[in-house]
Amino acid sequence: RYTAGKSLRSLLLSSSPPEVPLHSEIFLETGVDLNHKAVVAGHWKMIHIGREWNDDLRHFELFDLTEDPGERVNLIGRNAIAASYLKRRLSGWALSQEKLADIGTEGIEKTLTEKEIQELKALGYIK
Repeated sequence: RYTAGKSLRSLLLSSSPPEVPLHSEIFLETGVDLNHKAVVAGHWKMIHIGREWNDDLRHFELFDLTEDPGERVNLIGRNAIAASYLKRRLSGWALSQEKLADIGTEGIEKTLTEKEIQELKALGYIK
């Protein structure tokens, strides 16, 4: 359900869960260094492990959050339909994040000192 422009006040004050989810998919970066990308869709969660994108299934984990809320059983080789769909969605989101990261970095060297540029690179803000 599209919620832009709607007040969420009643939801926040309610003691019962919403009738329908607020989001159909949630994308996030996780891991100690935020080097894993993940998508949660319905009761499924897929995680891509590693900073560099790789289509190799060994870099993915798939969990059924209803049956396995502790994310202990990786189902990546057991549900090809869910794995394929979530991998495609996660790949698209990861690509869009890379494109956003590149916006505005051209010419930045002209306004920052070399030290500032190195600090921003070390923090992962620029490439």
